[in-house]
Amino acid sequence: MGNLLTIIGIVTSLCCGPALAETSETVQEILGRTMENGNVKNAHIYADGTLDGVFNGISYAGNWSLDGGKFCRELTRGLVGERTCLELAPVRDLTGALTAVDFLASDVVTRFELR
Repeated sequence: MGNLLTIIGIVTSLCCGPALAETSETVQEILGRTMENGNVKNAHIYADGTLDGVFNGISYAGNWSLDGGKFCRELTRGLVGERTCLELAPVRDLTGALTAVDFLASDVVTRFELR
């Protein structure tokens, strides 16, 4: 599966510009890692295009994809919501390690710390 994601990253960087390539690289770095913030616990995105987590005590699940340099998600269980596309901004420490990801929607920034 890792080779497939590498190929996807290379293809998207060649065909679709730097925004999608950076988003693709960030997504590859967070696949399967636990993401959390004040409201969301035990959140994950997976290589098969699914996601899950717990928002204020409510378990949710859904699907994700990359579209035009954005991370798009649709919640289908627990918390149901329309497809939403967000920009991603990686947050790195001084060594370059990814420590958090900011999901940007209009004027709202939601940071997820990575475990």
